[in-house]
Amino acid sequence: MIFYLCILLSIIIFANALLHLLLFFGAPLGEYVLGGKNKIIPRKLRYINFILFIIFCFAGIVYLQYGNIIQTFMNIKIIFFIILFFTIFFGYGIIGNLKFTSSKKEMYVMTPVSIVSFVLSIILIFLNYI
Repeated sequence: MIFYLCILLSIIIFANALLHLLLFFGAPLGEYVLGGKNKIIPRKLRYINFILFIIFCFAGIVYLQYGNIIQTFMNIKIIFFIILFFTIFFGYGIIGNLKFTSSKKEMYVMTPVSIVSFVLSIILIFLNYI
């Protein structure tokens, strides 16, 4: 079960990484992220999208290793703590998308993505103890 949850969660995370990469290159999808105030992210703020792209790619790789789908240099204990961090990160995403965004698109699209990511990550954490 962990294998399939990790694949599903990695797909969601890599899709989010792709979104941020597209935003970095100027795609008009800015209403879905960072408060939704800009349809096209201004050039001086696009570095944030690139940083988020790197973070989401790293998260996807971590979840793939956690599910024994790929092998990297990281120890499984370190991976577990990284997953705890990303679970909190997804939880913060829920709060941020519900409370701090002025964009309906971000609220109705990215909040469910954050909720699903958070719940799947919590399930993975608990499955580790079963």
